[in-house]
Amino acid sequence: MSAANISGFSKLPDHIQNFLFYRHCRHFPMLLDMPDKCGGPEQSSDVFLLLVIKSSPENYERREVLRKTQRSEEMRLNGLLRAEQNENKDILQWDFDESFFNLTLKQILFLEWMERNCPKGRFVFNGDDDVFANTDGMVEYLQDLPKIMEAVIFTLALLKYITLRRAGDRAKMAAAFLVSDHKI
Repeated sequence: MSAANISGFSKLPDHIQNFLFYRHCRHFPMLLDMPDKCGGPEQSSDVFLLLVIKSSPENYERREVLRKTQRSEEMRLNGLLRAEQNENKDILQWDFDESFFNLTLKQILFLEWMERNCPKGRFVFNGDDDVFANTDGMVEYLQDLPKIMEAVIFTLALLKYITLRRAGDRAKMAAAFLVSDHKI
């Protein structure tokens, strides 16, 4: 069904209209790419743990913290992202609107990128910029896995929320990660 045929479409909020209009689209051009981030497809077997952190363009400070601890407005943000990409060489960006409705789309586009550019990497951590990930602990855990487990895709989710209190700031953090040799 076309979005134009949906009764009351024009009265829906913009983000709902956007979702309905583009819901069948699955391929979006990349604005920022790092095709050699894993050393190229053939060298990607050297990648033990690929960290994938989803972040909104305006969250520069969060990305900076993650890098240090873990190794028009839209046009302005794209320019800033491009400058950040030139300096850090670690940003992937696709040309679609950021929306809660696009969570699955982000995953699909990233998995396609990974299949093209990092097909032999052993594990991937998929998180958000508001979640702290103990990467040293993850690497230690993954190195101790029996070889038989490396062929299994599994998800480990911590079911408890941890309440952090810093200078009057309360933030709830949920930690979850996907570990995979991504032979999907």
